[in-house]
Parts: sequence; C-alpha cells; structure tokens
Amino acid sequence: MTVQLADKSPTETAAISLPAANAAVDAASRYWKTMSNNRLSLSVASTRTGVKTAATSNQSYSQIMDTVTRELNWVTNPYTALVVFIATPTLSSNAYGAGWSTSGISGRVLMPLPGSLTDSVLTHEFGHVLGLMHSDSLQCLSGASDVASTPGGSFADSSCTIREYGNTMDLMGVSQRSQPTISSSLWQYGGFGRGDEILDAGKIVDSKSFTLTAWAGTASKRAVKFTDPMSGEAYYLELRLPVGYDTATAIGGNRGVNIVQNGGSTAASSIILMPSTKPFSSSYGQNHAWQAGQTFTTHAGTRVSIDWISDSAAGVTIESIAAVASRAMAAVASATASLGSTASGVVCGLRGGGCYQDYQGGAIIWSPATGAQPTTGAIRARWGALNFVDGPMGYPTSAETCGQPAGGCYQNYQGGAIIWSPTTGAHASTGTTRTAWAKSGFLDGPLRYPTGDVTCGMAQGGCYQDYEGGAIIWSPATGAHATTGPTRAAWARTGFLDGPLGYPTSDVICGQP
Repeated sequence: MTVQLADKSPTETAAISLPAANAAVDAASRYWKTMSNNRLSLSVASTRTGVKTAATSNQSYSQIMDTVTRELNWVTNPYTALVVFIATPTLSSNAYGAGWSTSGISGRVLMPLPGSLTDSVLTHEFGHVLGLMHSDSLQCLSGASDVASTPGGSFADSSCTIREYGNTMDLMGVSQRSQPTISSSLWQYGGFGRGDEILDAGKIVDSKSFTLTAWAGTASKRAVKFTDPMSGEAYYLELRLPVGYDTATAIGGNRGVNIVQNGGSTAASSIILMPSTKPFSSSYGQNHAWQAGQTFTTHAGTRVSIDWISDSAAGVTIESIAAVASRAMAAVASATASLGSTASGVVCGLRGGGCYQDYQGGAIIWSPATGAQPTTGAIRARWGALNFVDGPMGYPTSAETCGQPAGGCYQNYQGGAIIWSPTTGAHASTGTTRTAWAKSGFLDGPLRYPTGDVTCGMAQGGCYQDYEGGAIIWSPATGAHATTGPTRAAWARTGFLDGPLGYPTSDVICGQP
C-alpha cells in the first residue's frame, strides 16, 4: 500500500507509482524463487493507496511502521507481509528500506518512493522477512584476513571491527542496482535451494582438494564448507563468476573465490573474509575475492590455497595446520640423521599456532613464523629447562650450528640463543646481556663462552651472567657492561657490587695515553 505521512501532501503520495511497486515485488519474487529452487514466490494479494497516517517523515522508520501497523490493526499472518510505500527519498539513518520478520514466515516492509535501487532493496527487505540478517565484512586496520576472538567477545587484533553491509557480493550486504546471490552461509542457514548445493567437508585434519563451480549456478556441491580442527570454526568457500544473479557484480577483483562465515553470535548474518580487510573508501568493495595463487590462512592455521580459476570452475586445496607442519617436518627429519625414528605423531596447539613431533633423538618444532627446526641434545635440554616455547626463548629460528671455537655449538631462538661447549655446557643468551656480549665480539671476544645463565636478584634489581673471560653486569640504572681481565680483578678486590664502586657504568675504554 501507499501511505500519506502527516507532513506530506496528497500530491507527494500520489507520485508513488503503484505499478513500479508491484514490479519490484515481482523482481523480489523471481529472486527468491531462484534462491529457493521454486519453493518461494511472492504475489500481491491486495493493494490500497493514499492511506493517511499520523506518522511523520522525521520519525524513525520503526516509529513510522509501528504507527501505520497499529492504525491498520494489521496482525501477523503466516506467509503474509505488509509492504508500505511512503513519499520520502530515504528513511531515518539514510536507510533505503526496512524489514521486520515474525518467525521467518511473516513480516513487514517499509519502503521510500520507488527508484533505481527499489528492486534490490525490496528483495533485501524480504530477506529480513525470511529471517536473514545482514552480510558484513571483517575490517582491520592491519589488513588481517582472519582473526581470533577473545573470551570477552572482542577481536584479538584490536584494529578489527565488523563493517555492517560490507559484503558487496551478497544481497544482504550494501544495496545496489543488481541483486547478487546470498552467501552460502546464509543459504544454509535459511534452508534455501535443494539442500545439496554445499558440500560439508567436516574437519580437515590433513590435505584435501576440491572443485568449486559458479555459486550463482545450479550445480550440486558447488560450494564447500569445512571446519578448522583447531578453532572449531566453520568456513564456506564459494566461487563468484559473472553468472545468473552475479553477472553484474562478479567482475574484476570480485570475480574469484569468496570466503565467508556465519557472522558473530548469530548464524542469521554472514561475514566475508577478504584478501585485505583494510577499510575501502566507497560503499562497494572491489577486491572481495581470492585469486589463483593466493592462500588464505585461518587464524588457527588451516590454509586454503586457490590453485586455479577458469571461466567455469576453480580448484582449492585445504590443508590443516598439522598437514602443513608435517610436510615441513618431513624435510627436516630426512636431513637430520641424529633425530632417529619418530616417537609421536604431529601435535599442534602450541602458542602462536605451533606444532611438534617427537623423535628418538629429540624433536622438530614448527610454527608459521619460524618454520620447522630440529632440537636435540644439551641445547634442547637447556631449552626445556626454560619452559620450551612458553619460556623466554620462544621458538627456535635455526638448527644447531656447530664447528665453533673449542668444539662449541649454538642454536638461535626468537628470544636469543643457546650456546654450548664441551667444557661450559649449554646456556641461554638473551636480552641486553646478549647485546653486550655481541658488542664484545661473541665467542671471538674476551668473554668467550657463557658459563652460566643470567642470574638476577642483585642489589637495585641487577642481573649478571658469567663467562669464561669474565661477566656481564646489568642494572636498570646502568645498563649491561662487560667486566674482564685486570679491570674485573681490581673490581673484585673492592668487593664487586658490595664495594664502593657499585655497578659499572661503561665498558672498558682503552687507548689512553
């Protein structure tokens, strides 16, 4: 029906074209008929024009609709919707329309004057009547394609938010002149189609490849849903090609593989995960789709490789983090004879998305940031005493390197290094103490090998580390400085820190007259 708002004239209301409104209903009917495999269609049961209301154009759209509904004594009826057109270019908050649902089988729709967006907007609002919410996008200043949530419900990446209507490739996203297909996550939630359009691959614990066909097409198993084995989250892969209702939108950077999820706490909404989630300036994103050669990684580590895309299909490979780690570990194991045979399977779930596999002679540790590295012998034992990846050393970033002076070896870690020699054993080198040792020349300098780990709890919060040739002393006030040779011996005679000299405030300076 057309409704005359209290602050609008009969002439303005008469400008609402009832044939155009009926044509928009027909367009919405064709769309939802296609989406539902001919199970849904819309028709106009009755019309009324020029109905007067006490509502005004400066009210919110919910106030307007509630007023009109009350004045008409309209009540919800299964498979019936009340559609109201009013003479105003947009609704409050610049909305192009509004829709309400009652149990997904009835509802109300409020529309401004018909215009170029009416077909899309009315179809969108009927999506709300059917129980669907909006199709949004992940938006992160960091550009991250996927992020974890905190126990409190916020994003682990604090630069991330949800951009409402952010999915250009979904009818339930931002309105446009065309009517793109609803995302596969909303499709499954709403029970549309035949029920065989989405292949549920379940938890991917190894590596599997799939072929996608055009999501706006009609083939069975044209999209893939999988569950990340670490996070338990479900992801949907759908191929957007310029076919059917996607003809106008699946072009340029929006032609390719879309990756979507159910949005937030409600499966009635969806969220698209793009190659870059940095904010786009216009209402319409231009690079929603993943292209051939690109790899999407879930925040828990599962990888989705876009292998190829043709004019009719695309190939994707989904690899669990365990499969990725296992492949990397196999190459390291074959090159590290000292590891011996495997003693466990690949175990994932470590901090930072890492995995490990035990061997008779040690273990291989892998993380997305550091790759696969072997750990063996005394260096591994020292790392273990420091709480492995959860300690200050973090993940190893290299294999052991031997052939150092006096038969020593070292292994680099995210937090520093562990140094070993036959006479001094294995000791960690970290932080400002390590920086000072580096300044002295590492093993080639006067300090040579560390003979102990860093020991703290000294006066004024200080720490020290002993070396073959002396020690490095640190305090918050003085920094880290090496003490060696006769200078150190003289300091010892004064009582080290307990004597009158206190902490060294510089390194030894030579070359004096």
